[in-house]
Amino acid sequence: MQRILVVAVLAVALSAVAFGQTNSRQITPSKSELELVALSREFVETSIGKEIMVRTDRVMLTPTGLMGAAEAKGKWESVNLEDFDALVDGDRAVVKGRVMFKGHSPEGKAIDASSSVTIVYARRAGRWVFSSGCLGDCGGQ
Repeated sequence: MQRILVVAVLAVALSAVAFGQTNSRQITPSKSELELVALSREFVETSIGKEIMVRTDRVMLTPTGLMGAAEAKGKWESVNLEDFDALVDGDRAVVKGRVMFKGHSPEGKAIDASSSVTIVYARRAGRWVFSSGCLGDCGGQ
């Protein structure tokens, strides 16, 4: 009886030790991925902007055809890139993620919005250079 008790205690103790172990290897982003994320955050902050745009009924004629118009109705308090993934394929890279918008409408109502974003880079002379960006549905890019 004592022998069974010792075996049972040992089995429980060893299984607790085995389950308590974690995988100590963590995925570390490469230098290119870190650079791409920094460039993408800069793109979101400077190119997407912080103005709250509202579509109007006006239509403008542009060199490529008719385009709907919008007016700035305020500023977003924050515009951030989140949930992103950097995919590097040779001298081309694609960063996909979500842009999170937080702010208040001109009437004071809190607004939280988000949109998908795709940003494409090309490596030229050893540096990543912006190639294209798309906010929203990018047609399967």
